[in-house]
This record gives sequence, structure tokens and C-alpha cells, in this order.
Amino acid sequence: MFVRLLTAAALALTVAPAAGAADNVWAHEAKGARAALTRSVAAGYITPAEQSDYLGILGYAATVRDRVPSGRALVLRNVLAQVAKPKSPIGPRALELYRTLEENASYLDTHRLPDDGTDITGSDGAVYRYFVDQGIEFHPLANAAALNALVAKHDAEGANTLVDALAARAVEQPGGALAWEYNFNFGTQRAPWESGMAQAVLAQAFARTGRLDLAQQAFRAIPGRLDRGRPAGPWIRLYSQSSELVLNAQLQSAISLADYAELADDTTASNYAARLLAAAKAMLPDFDTGHWSRYSLEYESDLHYQDYVIMLLKSIAKRTADPTWQAAADRFALYETQPPLLTGATMTRTTYPLPQDGIRDDLVVRFFLSKISKVALVVDGKAVDGYRLHGGWRTFRWSPRHLGAGTHAVRLVAADLSGNPGATDLGSFDVVRDTTPPEVAAAKSGARVYWRIKDAESACCRVQLALRRSGEHRYVRLSGARGAAAVPQGYWSVTVVARDAAGNSAQRPLGLVIGKGR
Repeated sequence: MFVRLLTAAALALTVAPAAGAADNVWAHEAKGARAALTRSVAAGYITPAEQSDYLGILGYAATVRDRVPSGRALVLRNVLAQVAKPKSPIGPRALELYRTLEENASYLDTHRLPDDGTDITGSDGAVYRYFVDQGIEFHPLANAAALNALVAKHDAEGANTLVDALAARAVEQPGGALAWEYNFNFGTQRAPWESGMAQAVLAQAFARTGRLDLAQQAFRAIPGRLDRGRPAGPWIRLYSQSSELVLNAQLQSAISLADYAELADDTTASNYAARLLAAAKAMLPDFDTGHWSRYSLEYESDLHYQDYVIMLLKSIAKRTADPTWQAAADRFALYETQPPLLTGATMTRTTYPLPQDGIRDDLVVRFFLSKISKVALVVDGKAVDGYRLHGGWRTFRWSPRHLGAGTHAVRLVAADLSGNPGATDLGSFDVVRDTTPPEVAAAKSGARVYWRIKDAESACCRVQLALRRSGEHRYVRLSGARGAAAVPQGYWSVTVVARDAAGNSAQRPLGLVIGKGR
């Protein structure tokens, strides 16, 4: 019983400070959020009634945080930090932030944390997406997709509900445009940020519901703000704070804006969509590695985005009757049936893994991979290392310290994202134990000794002067693989002794040296 009490007391001592720290963080963020609401009321951004509503959400979230497991409580705290970040949020931004906090509290009160990427429909029809450890976030592109789906199902009531929820969250921009914001950090994007692709798909979806006013305002937010000028033409910014060129975003935006333009009879949007397509067509070869498609100019597509781009290319081919698009779709589809190639391989042929001293310890294999694949290094029939690698020159560096001395077979095996296998035999390499002593060169001149030591197999070297005279032996530690040193005063028989990291030693006797000291 005494031991149990001690254990409980120890746990209390260790847990209490952490819980207290969490409480302090929550209190700090909640205080900042309340002050921001007060400033927003003073500025006329929100009404006192809205302030009261949002303060109620803060209290509700705090109550939920106190009764849910720590993982959910941490997510709620992260969402509260997002809410507290704006110093005085304008009306639509405050609505989005506090409804997001409310949806997190409501969901996490009765559900465990969902899988990453799970979409959740809120009480007013808005769509939220869960991001691991970050929270359930309002997601404009997911809302655009949901609105298109409701229209396709002829669910007018559901579509109108979602349109109203989106209209309330729209942030006014210059020129009569409206933007839908992402109010959470994502990669390099810092809240709030926007997406040209989301704006384009929203324009399409609003037009399909008959809300041409919102559709036009969504489109107006794109040209000159959410695109990037290129010699070939405008390119959609998938992320407003990034200049990355993403192929699927360009193609989808061109399709969506062409649909909007047709429904709204908007010639400006029609011409803009045509320019997007022209730019994509001109740059299409840059997104083709010859073995796979690129998501952006920097990165290959994963299988999901490869298939998505193929679908978009086929759709554009049908719309335009331009064979370029169908040819690209067919070529990308063919890549999914071809094996990955592993070419130009080079390999270390001899290793000295013991001791691990940084000298020829590792088997190093360098090769060119044709496309994104899972690649494994196989030694004597057993996979010893492996990663998912993008196409290009790649290197495996692996220590064979547990292998016995002798010759060992090596090969590379790969499987691309579609599961197509590839392999190449690299021959063999040798694991060798270092039994070769270092090479010792030494000379004497006057009262000084000069040395130079070489060793190609192990780290080199521990060097000493062995001094001997009648009745006395002395050792002097020398520094470095080459150098010079004075012999202590007296008559000495001198030998330079070197020992490498593997324990092999060699010596060079120099005979009598008359030392003068320092």
C-alpha cells in the first residue's frame, strides 16, 4: 500500500506541472481571443450579439477540453491558437474561425480523432477537413467539390444551404472580388492564405447553382492575384504564397473556369481559361519525365495525382478535339504499365567495415532511377535497405559490418507506384578484414626525426617514437600522419612505430639519434 501511495504521489508530481502548463497556454490564448473580439466590435467588424455568440463558443470549447482525452484536448488548443491569432478579425474571418472551433469542440466531444484527410460536414453545411494534430479545418476546395456533388445529385436544398454558408465566409477583395480563405498553416503557407484552384472550382460550382453573382466574384479574385505570369501565359497559384507550378491545378482551373464562363456568358473568363490551357499545352513537355508525370516542375506525381491528371487530360481532349491532350493522356497511362529502370549503377567493390572508422566502411551504390518507386538494396538475396525514391540519381550507403569476410552478391529491386517490378544485378563486392600494416617512412636529421604514414584500409594512425637506451625505455606520442619532432636530450636508439585503427602495426628503426632537447 505504501508503495502504491508513493507511486501515485510521484505521478501527481510529474503530471501536474504538464497539466498546469497546458492550462496556462489555453488561458493565454483564450484571453487573446477575447481581446481580439473586443477590438473587432469597436471597429465595427462584428456586432455585440456576434461577440456574445463567439464568447459562448470559447466557453463551450474550454468545457470540452476539460473532459476529453489529452490528444483531443491538444487539437482543440491548436485550433484555439488559430482563432486567437488575428488581432481584430473582420466579420467573415471571425465567423469562419469561431465556427471552426465550434465544429472541433462538437466533434471531438463525442468522437475520437479521425483519420488524416477525413471530411466532416458542419451544422450549417460547410465542409471541414481533418489534418493530423492540427484540427478539423474549413477547407474551400473541399467545399467547392461538395457543392458540385450536390448539384450533380440535384440536391437543391443541400446546395442552397452550402451556398449560404460559403457566402457568409467570403472575404471582400479589391475590384468586387470575393475570396475564401484557409485560416490554418499548411506547409509553407501561413494563415490566412488562398488557392487559385479553389477559387476556380468555386466559380464553377456557384454558376451551376445559379448564383452567377458569387461565381463572378470568385473568378475576379484570380487574374493578377492568384496566378503567376509565365512566358507561355498565366499559371494558377495552387497556394497563394507559393510560386510552385502544379499541373493538376492548372488543368482543373482551366476546365472549371471554362464551365463558369459558358454558364455566365463571361467572355473575359472564357478568354482567360483559354490562356490557361495554352500555357499548359506549351509547358506540358516540362511535366513529362519520359517515364512518369510531374506534379510540379520539382516533384513527380504520386499515383493519385497521376491518375487525376490523366482524367483531366482526357476531359480537355474531349472538349477541344485537340489530339495533343489525348496523346499526353495515353502516354501518361502507358507509364503506369512500364517497369522502373535502374541504370548507370556503380558500386564499391571492396569494403573494410571493421573497425567502423570512416575509411571504406560502407557499400556505396549509385544508380539512376527512371521514375518514383520503392527501391531496395539486396545483398545475398536479402533486402538490407530500402526507400521510396523519386526518379533521378540516387545513392544507397549501407554498412556490411555484420557480414562475414568474403564475396557477396548485390542487386537492386524496385516497384513503381503501379506495382510494376524492376531489377538490376550489380555483381559482387568483397568484405575484407584489414590485416595490412600501415606504410611507415621515416628519417633522422641532427636531433630531429621526420615521418610520413600511409594506410588505405583503416583510419591512420597512432604514431609514437620508441626511445631506448641503457636501462631506460620511453615512448613519445606524435601528432598527425606526417610531421617532425625533436628527440629528447641524450643518446637514444630511435624507432618510429605506427598502429592503424584495425590494430595493425609497423615500425621503422632509425638507429642512434643524439637528442638536444628543446
